[in-house]
Amino acid sequence: MALMHIHINKGVFYSFKIKDRKRLESGILLVEGEDWVLISSIFSDYIVDGYMLINKKYITSIHRTEKEMFTEKVLKASDKTDIVPYIDIPHLSIDSLFKWLEDKHIVFQIDNRDENQCWIGKILDSTKKSIFLTPLTPKGEWDRSLYYAFRKANVRIISFNSDYINSLMAYNKKHVEESE
Repeated sequence: MALMHIHINKGVFYSFKIKDRKRLESGILLVEGEDWVLISSIFSDYIVDGYMLINKKYITSIHRTEKEMFTEKVLKASDKTDIVPYIDIPHLSIDSLFKWLEDKHIVFQIDNRDENQCWIGKILDSTKKSIFLTPLTPKGEWDRSLYYAFRKANVRIISFNSDYINSLMAYNKKHVEESE
């Protein structure tokens, strides 16, 4: 589905259906780029939890029903819609996005087809078509003994600055790095 044919507005709450996934991803639209949309992720009910980049070629539908409108009203009432992204990703194209993630050493989560599986890490290296991720384990430790390879074009969702990732990074900084 090409989003160019659908008018979506910055600052509005939407739910996105992603190809091969049952769960809708919801959030406030911050930026629509060439290849990706950036939303302030609403993980559950009215909890703002970091940022999510969604690859536009995997969006099969965009929802703006009474449920989304009500959620937006609740978020506005609690002053959670005036979110200014602290990031400046040029054009949100595939190449500029992954270069930005690599240059800024952003720790992020990749979600692909299986919504029950994700990978968290930072870019170790990249080529024109692929990225190589140094994984962060669920125990908050960097596993430098291996890496994961992903085709850039196949990545459906990238999440960062979430409570889960930030908590693991805080633990890593306080407990893991101190013991090394």
